Amino acid sequence: MKVLSKTKPIYPDYYQVRAKGPVLENIKIFLGFYEKDSDMYKAFPFYKKTDNKVMKLNNNGKWTISQSKYKEGEIQSIFEASPTPPNNNLWESWNNNIQLWKNSSSISVLPFEHPESYLLE
Repeated sequence: MKVLSKTKPIYPDYYQVRAKGPVLENIKIFLGFYEKDSDMYKAFPFYKKTDNKVMKLNNNGKWTISQSKYKEGEIQSIFEASPTPPNNNLWESWNNNIQLWKNSSSISVLPFEHPESYLLE
């Protein structure tokens, strides 16, 4: 995949993967926070969750979320060639029951910044 851009994308340190409403059980394990890892794939960063789940750009140019960096994604962006994970709710998930990708518009992937302070009550 070739990126045709004059400016280099800015990759945040963290992304948050969320879902609204009911989601398939196999998606729930992928929700949470992903931190940028030092590993790169063709100049694109990997993001890791604390349980080693990974968000990465795959060979087909889609952002995927998978069990590990060596496994196929169970969640992927619908469109290709986005230099950063899209936050447009255009994601799909693998449905094992029907063996097809299913549109999952409830999934969002957003850059996350830690707040400067927390209020603990």
